[in-house]
Amino acid sequence: MIVKMTMKMQIPIPSGITKSKLIPFWLWCLSILVISISTSVSHEISFHEDYPRNVTIAETNKARFVCWLYKEHESTDQVSWMKHDKKLDKENRKYLFEQKQINKRIYEFSLVIFSVDKSDASDYRCMFDTSTHKIASRKAYLKVPSKECPKCYFTEPLYYIGDNAEITCTMKKTSTTFSMEFTRLAELATSHENVTHMWITLLFPAKPSMNNTRFGCKLYINIIKEWHFCYTDPLIIVNKLNVTIHGDIIYMPNVGAEFTCVGNFTDAAKFTWTFEYHYIEFKVEEINNNNSNKLTIPYVQEKMHGATLKCTVKDDSFTGSGSVVLTIENPRDCN
Repeated sequence: MIVKMTMKMQIPIPSGITKSKLIPFWLWCLSILVISISTSVSHEISFHEDYPRNVTIAETNKARFVCWLYKEHESTDQVSWMKHDKKLDKENRKYLFEQKQINKRIYEFSLVIFSVDKSDASDYRCMFDTSTHKIASRKAYLKVPSKECPKCYFTEPLYYIGDNAEITCTMKKTSTTFSMEFTRLAELATSHENVTHMWITLLFPAKPSMNNTRFGCKLYINIIKEWHFCYTDPLIIVNKLNVTIHGDIIYMPNVGAEFTCVGNFTDAAKFTWTFEYHYIEFKVEEINNNNSNKLTIPYVQEKMHGATLKCTVKDDSFTGSGSVVLTIENPRDCN
């Protein structure tokens, strides 16, 4: 069975309108309809569907969101920014709210978030709210990656001067691509990895000038294209220079003698040679040998018998010394 329904709509014709005037009357009605449609279109309000866009930024940096609003004959005061559907306070100095007119119908609204931290990670959107309109832009997300840092440590709690100090920086593998390198002596480092971790190792001789130095490891996070700097605990070098004197200690008078100061000092070390005489009264005599670790005595004297020959080494902030007691034999005692 087919049911056919028809509907007739009658528009009342104002009195005084004759058939001869009916066509102009319909034209007038049509013009009013066109004007109404045109007006409603011209007052259409909408946000650009592609804005704002997602932002990924590291902590302490600033983030910026932008949205575009299409409208006419409306105040821009009704536009606000929402964080997780809560209106942001325009008096909060954490944020900067900006706006500018692009052309007759397009307005740009910006939100700047200063010194981003983990609490800022959320969704953000623009909201246009008046008594007649309430529309929102798409949501955009602020991602704040964790400030990841590898674990860096020395293999020993302290080192003596000249020992091989070793640092290892290790980090667990994640879905984020990253790379690591040392901030000092990077050319000496070696890289390693297994299924779960990546690590780099640095082996170098401990020098006095490195005492209490913090070594850095920088981590490059590819997703945000930034370096994160991480530091070790201070390198502790024991305040000990192992210094000894090589050379004979028994001589006949008027013969030459040679001595060499050896130890775990570096090329930057400075040397002072002295004789300490203990007979009659204590006396120290410094020998000028042009700051060398070698000492040559052209002629050994009898007064050097029982004297202490001492080599004092200063290497940066470290000091050490070595000594020997000389014996000068009297030829008459040998008869």
